[in-house]
Amino acid sequence: MDRKAATTNEWTSATEATRLFHWRGVEDEDAARLARVIAGRSIGLILSGGASRAYAHLGVIRAIREAGLPFDVIGGCSMGAVIAACLAMGWDDDEMELRIRKAFVESNPLGDYVLPVVSLVKGRRVRDRLHENFGDTLIEDLGMPFFAVSADLVSGTLRVHRSGSLAHALRASISLPGVLPPVVEPDGSLLVDGAVIRNFPVEVLKQIHRGPIIGVDVAERGSIDPEDFRNPPGFFGWVAAHGIQTPPPIATLLMRAATFGTDPWEGRSGADLLIAPELTGVDMSNWKRFDDVVAMGYEAAVAALQRPHGLFQEPARETGSFASGATLEAAD
Repeated sequence: MDRKAATTNEWTSATEATRLFHWRGVEDEDAARLARVIAGRSIGLILSGGASRAYAHLGVIRAIREAGLPFDVIGGCSMGAVIAACLAMGWDDDEMELRIRKAFVESNPLGDYVLPVVSLVKGRRVRDRLHENFGDTLIEDLGMPFFAVSADLVSGTLRVHRSGSLAHALRASISLPGVLPPVVEPDGSLLVDGAVIRNFPVEVLKQIHRGPIIGVDVAERGSIDPEDFRNPPGFFGWVAAHGIQTPPPIATLLMRAATFGTDPWEGRSGADLLIAPELTGVDMSNWKRFDDVVAMGYEAAVAALQRPHGLFQEPARETGSFASGATLEAAD
């Protein structure tokens, strides 16, 4: 009788490994990554949450790739986790932008409104979009180490997703309280958007990564306009004026209330290279401003990578050697 091959998690448990590296036949890429890890020069990337402002991550990633810098371990929170997952899937820039545009711009995943009992929307569209793009992929089977974070409302702790269903982890990470239904786990945990506790989880990355870190933070402070709540119309009046595709002010209100007790910029000092695009005039619910926001992210990353005294240089590629990878300079 044929014996079923062991799963990735079974191998990890059997060997009591703390880190896992896949060797997928892409020998140059995989060998170079392993060499960077051994040399302490592997590059970690962390992406913050920020709803529609997270489109900027796509432009940043494109600019970093054009600069010749690789990614060796990636993670994120909320919408930043979704973008990071696209990168972990191995998709190129064009495919990432195409998928995000189709999922969040050409359709409205938050458009299945419901009379609120636990949330503003049903969440079925979000679940369907995640499954369409990530299917049954397991986090531990991704080509590079990846994590997403969510918040457990029962224990009040941060949940770090490093294994299991990728789509399920992302569904938990983006479940902003009041907007999307929380994810109820078999162990009784109630998982919501990681931004409730840690929107920019640099410290989580530092626990599993020993090289330089590029952090991209698209969060803003004071991101609510009181005028949106002065003499507001009823629901049908709002729809008549703005259409069903535009989230009503309650969405922004819930986003702000859910993250009120945390500093959205916490953790910025932990990144060796911080890229924080100035997304002036871009609200978290501006889901249709895709091209503008992507371009803002790209321009911010190009400027950051061109600054003098930066931490990173273009990777040195030495034929026949494992020495390819980004080099780390001493900070001034």
